[in-house]
Amino acid sequence: MNKLYSILIVDDLEIHRENLRNQLSTISNQIDSIFEVNNVKGAIEILMNEQIDLVFLDVEMPEKTGFDLLKLIPPERLLFEVIFVTAYDRYAIQAIRNSALDFILKPVQQNELKEALERFATKRNANLETFNHKLLHLINSKEIPVTSSRVGLPTLHGYLFVNEEDVIQCEADNTYTVFHLLNGKKIVVSKTLKECEQILNIKDFFRVHHSHLVNLNYIREYVRGEGGHVTLLNNQIVPVSRAKKLNFLAVIKKI
Repeated sequence: MNKLYSILIVDDLEIHRENLRNQLSTISNQIDSIFEVNNVKGAIEILMNEQIDLVFLDVEMPEKTGFDLLKLIPPERLLFEVIFVTAYDRYAIQAIRNSALDFILKPVQQNELKEALERFATKRNANLETFNHKLLHLINSKEIPVTSSRVGLPTLHGYLFVNEEDVIQCEADNTYTVFHLLNGKKIVVSKTLKECEQILNIKDFFRVHHSHLVNLNYIREYVRGEGGHVTLLNNQIVPVSRAKKLNFLAVIKKI
């Protein structure tokens, strides 16, 4: 790892922040700076004003959780990797759904922290996203069925893995595509809408318009018209083109 990077530690307990900071300083000499805050509000302020590469994020904190933090950051500022650090393994699936790079249980073990940093370095330098085997093992050990289909979305910084069932809609933006997720998050993907249509499950998604691909499972209402429009569960209204109308009606009648 050649390039220095900056870290933000978000944890409401000072002893946990201090322990993590000391271990990080021992493990890596590539850290340029370490910021620390004890709440989500302070974390947002730093993430909006500083160039942070990696966030160590606690889940349970006063007022707002670590998951709330990710929802409150504008999509254009979601340029950092996240490693959740918590005392509760029940948050593992949620961590996956929030595209976490890793998930570490407290008390933090130095070998696990080192492995997480190595994973971060690999992704950062090679611009690749890898599956978190530790998380998958944790889920399997709790006998939680993993039934969701995951797809890798190419972004400006590498690949982001999401569950297809979390995608409400894909919207064309010139040569890019904006993925709208259930949690309100938006992901800009460096592929055209046509290319994105090919990597998603065709049985669950329908191209209702040249600029819109929708998840059929999240259609709340269809309103007739020349082409008409659909209202999705996130209350977004999406037009249905006249050319797509007949095929679309035939599909939704089978749902």
